[in-house]
Amino acid sequence: MNYLLAISCVFICFTTIIAFPKNDLQHTFKQGNKSFLIHTVKMNFSDAYNFCKNSNLQLAAVETIAEDDKIFKELSYLGFFLAPKAFWTSGTKLANSNRWIWLISTKTIAYFNWGDAEPSKKYGNEFCIAVHPDNYSETGYWSARNCSSTAYPICQTVSLN
Repeated sequence: MNYLLAISCVFICFTTIIAFPKNDLQHTFKQGNKSFLIHTVKMNFSDAYNFCKNSNLQLAAVETIAEDDKIFKELSYLGFFLAPKAFWTSGTKLANSNRWIWLISTKTIAYFNWGDAEPSKKYGNEFCIAVHPDNYSETGYWSARNCSSTAYPICQTVSLN
């Protein structure tokens, strides 16, 4: 008696989509003595500053490599690396077009993580700093952006320094 053995293979393709539940529009995490909040509604720089202020927070100052690395790790964890996105910091040169400062402290920025060809002078009106996660990694870069463009705010706890 001959038996015909039929083997069928099923290929299953899937993708993991990381998204915020509809009722969770922000994510918090700590790095050193700061707590950070990432909000998932886009707004211009001024609105981002006011959003953080109205939440008893400040628009973030990314002052160290450790803070920069942690922010990009969290953005990667949340899935923000899947599409081009920008996130506001408090970095600006609105008050003085020759000097980048953290708006929340008016301190001159000492640590930078500019992307290639940044800060750009291409348009002449890019006076605010946003961070951008790289695709499929836990790294990223900074860019100078037009302050009226939209990005997601990153807030931090109020510094008493």
